[in-house]
Amino acid sequence: MAFYPYQNTHSFPGDFTSGMSAFERRELLNACGKRPLDTLQQALKTMTGCGTFLEFKHRVVSPHRMIDPDLSLVLITEIRWDGTEQTLSFRALMRDETQYKLMATTGQLIYHAATASKTVKHNLMYVSPDERDAEGQLIRPIRRQGLASVVAQSQEDAWETAGYHAVTLTASEAAPETVKFGPQQLAVKRSDFNGRVFWAKQGYDFDPHHSATAQTYIRSAFRRLIEDAKAKGELPEAYADAVLARVQDVPPWVIEDVVAETHDGKERWLGRMALDGQDWDARKELNPNADGARAGLERRLESLRKHPLR
Repeated sequence: MAFYPYQNTHSFPGDFTSGMSAFERRELLNACGKRPLDTLQQALKTMTGCGTFLEFKHRVVSPHRMIDPDLSLVLITEIRWDGTEQTLSFRALMRDETQYKLMATTGQLIYHAATASKTVKHNLMYVSPDERDAEGQLIRPIRRQGLASVVAQSQEDAWETAGYHAVTLTASEAAPETVKFGPQQLAVKRSDFNGRVFWAKQGYDFDPHHSATAQTYIRSAFRRLIEDAKAKGELPEAYADAVLARVQDVPPWVIEDVVAETHDGKERWLGRMALDGQDWDARKELNPNADGARAGLERRLESLRKHPLR
């Protein structure tokens, strides 16, 4: 069951551009290139699963209490149709009621005509650092408010509703860059928000369609950390042996969850240490009965219990 019970409304009559700001409409027209917007109306609805842009926008930015959808931006930056593939690229800037930039996401909705399959590719999900004054005092808490978890769940539910089968991405640390939204922009910097671990927590598995090099590196590092913790007595021997017996099969969300306790009472998150050492290609099946979908939902519900107001 989807956490957000969206409906596929692409067959509803009306103008898809309803609810667009003037700037969002200009960006859409630029994305259309030489194709008249009128001829793309139904294609836009089919790709998004939404009857109107406003509906699509609300699903992309999510219903998180900190986000003001009216002051946020969702830009359709490219529309591409050829004989084998249809692609809609978008970027979203989430802002609060004061227009403060909270986070950004980018992605592509892809329809593969040859296989009649639909997948989503995410390129970025970045949460802005907490805002502090010149003395370092906290003014506006942004991190650890459930923002990324709620936005990810809202978008995945939207993609599933629109008929997409899976989401693929590269689980990596945010690289320094500037994401532009016309006159608006968001500077992305390296921080403690690390996608290598975050996407494991969200129920993403190693993508079997990509190179296994990163997966092999992570599993080898994980094995060494488990063996070291066992030798030091930081993990119960029976537990360590059980993990080592399955180390080649366990998914990233299980790896992420393994923690050892040092003799002075400190925690060592062995799985996070292994995942943190290498970018990895990730994939999540959007079937709600898939193991990754269930694991991700459990962790998101846990996050929401810590932040019940969302």
